[in-house]
Amino acid sequence: MGYRWFILAMLLSTQSQGKDLLDHITIQVNGDITKVEPGKALKVFEGDQVKIVAAKLASGKQPEFVNLVGFRRPGGDNPFDDTGKLVLVGDELNRQWAIRRQYLRYRINVRTKSILHGRVFLDVHQPIVRSIRVQVNDKLLDIKPNQTLRIKESDQIKLDRVDANFDVQSPGFRYRFKNSDREHDIVMTRYGRKVAVFPIKVY
Repeated sequence: MGYRWFILAMLLSTQSQGKDLLDHITIQVNGDITKVEPGKALKVFEGDQVKIVAAKLASGKQPEFVNLVGFRRPGGDNPFDDTGKLVLVGDELNRQWAIRRQYLRYRINVRTKSILHGRVFLDVHQPIVRSIRVQVNDKLLDIKPNQTLRIKESDQIKLDRVDANFDVQSPGFRYRFKNSDREHDIVMTRYGRKVAVFPIKVY
């Protein structure tokens, strides 16, 4: 009953004006803090950890709740207020509530009862490694995911560059050489999630 009331309230809500308008929302992504202005979007990736820290109105007052539409985890005094809740992007967001583009867009609504102060958006992208450049002895080679690189057992190989749609300098990005008898795959992860594998065969 409570959730139905909440949906009805969203449909019947009115846009606030003047000092009741949203000024910004403070959001934490993987420990980094950023402020998002009304109508703007924050780009995140599957596997990120997101937390809504606070919302501020132009008047300086606090809204009743900040709701990440598509995230449903009970807890707290107001189950529809997602402030302070840690969200694992990609696992804890219901895609049925997303606006589908080349990515998934989720709304973050700031409300007091039936009054909508404003909203921002969370744009969820899939982390993609487009290619890598490796140095085999003195030769540089560009390789795409799942494209097999063949090397000799005596070859020296080193990763030179990574081309991705995310920041590969971030602390969450890792790569390792997965060694077996005749395989030396390069496995890449982002915050513990596998994002690409580059097979290497030894002959």
